[in-house]
Amino acid sequence: MRLLITSVPGLGHLHPVLPLALAAAAAGHDVRVATGADRTDWVSRCGAVAVPAGLSHDALVQEASLQGLTGPERPRRMFTTIAVPPMTTDLLEMARGWRPDLVVHEEGEYAAPLVAALLGVSCVTHSWPSPARQEAGRALLDEPLADIWRRFGAEGPVRQTGDLYLDACPPLLQHPDALDAVPKVVAVHPSGFDGPAQTVPAWLEALPRPAVYVTLGTEPAFSKPELLQRLVDGASAVAAGLVVSTGPHPPDVIQRPHDGVHAVQYLPQSLVLPRVDAVVGHGGAGTTVGALLHGLPVLVLPGLAPSQRASAERVAASGVGLHLDWQQATPDAAGRRRWAPHRLAPHGNREGCARPDRPPANARRGRPTACRRLTWRPAMKESAFGMLRSLCPSSPSGELRCPTRQGRTRPPRRR
Repeated sequence: MRLLITSVPGLGHLHPVLPLALAAAAAGHDVRVATGADRTDWVSRCGAVAVPAGLSHDALVQEASLQGLTGPERPRRMFTTIAVPPMTTDLLEMARGWRPDLVVHEEGEYAAPLVAALLGVSCVTHSWPSPARQEAGRALLDEPLADIWRRFGAEGPVRQTGDLYLDACPPLLQHPDALDAVPKVVAVHPSGFDGPAQTVPAWLEALPRPAVYVTLGTEPAFSKPELLQRLVDGASAVAAGLVVSTGPHPPDVIQRPHDGVHAVQYLPQSLVLPRVDAVVGHGGAGTTVGALLHGLPVLVLPGLAPSQRASAERVAASGVGLHLDWQQATPDAAGRRRWAPHRLAPHGNREGCARPDRPPANARRGRPTACRRLTWRPAMKESAFGMLRSLCPSSPSGELRCPTRQGRTRPPRRR
């Protein structure tokens, strides 16, 4: 089977779908991951076959700035009218020589449903491990996407999701009715994947406890040095060890209050989270669910992205963490008043995390911890790759065969 996987050129977009690409390739299928040219090297280092398609991340940001886009209109246009046309053009051109049997996209990449419709093949949406965009938010994207579908000559209603929706958001965080309008939804367990394997630095192995991980992600729009410094000043007052990810900025933008503070530009969370006791983040899907998977309390300071604000609200409502607005992020608010001593006890929330549906042995009564509240439906234990069999049934020989929809068998020319 030829499997095309598409993603916006950002780590938070790529990481949820890369395990699917690797699993499908390991099963013997021909898999290609299409993303911006600035992320193809990262995809290759992760072990997948990468092809450049669409605009790079810097080009997306630059074009949005040239158009003077600000506020909520900036991401709305950046991921539709700016990103989709060049991505669609490149994917259709690639399909002339390598026609996919199935297209899979991460939920923020909207060219895939259009390309699948034009090719007459099935499409699968793989969600981020964060609350799904609600109906009102999806409606805001229909108008710009409808114009793009008309320009490429696509028939039928505009689609933001595919024939199958793989929901990687924990039930604890998902909005109860967010996916009611999505035809077929299957729950899958988030993978926690965060890139190629790396060695644990010596200083991280020796990090004093209790320790806190502070990150505002890798995007300049969310990672602000002045806000990072405020969070560092607050968290360092209650934690002996601190790991600060500066993302798009050099580590020296952070002033270290004491020797237990370590600033790095980027470090895989899979190395950090087992060695800290709490997380302060921006509501990014990988950071938030990564903390919960490791049984860690989380303080969320969401940026403007709807998914971040939704995660923050659900984290606070479910009792596994706290929600703080950027404007309220004083050192005191991010420090002693926000992190009670019991939450920073070394390894305090991890006992019992091998079974997320079982509360930690030392959990205090009336104080729900991440492990106690993070429960999973049984279906979430199945891999995302296994879910594809509902669209691509096995032939008698065991090979997956994907039926195409009725319609064109070749990419149409752009009108």
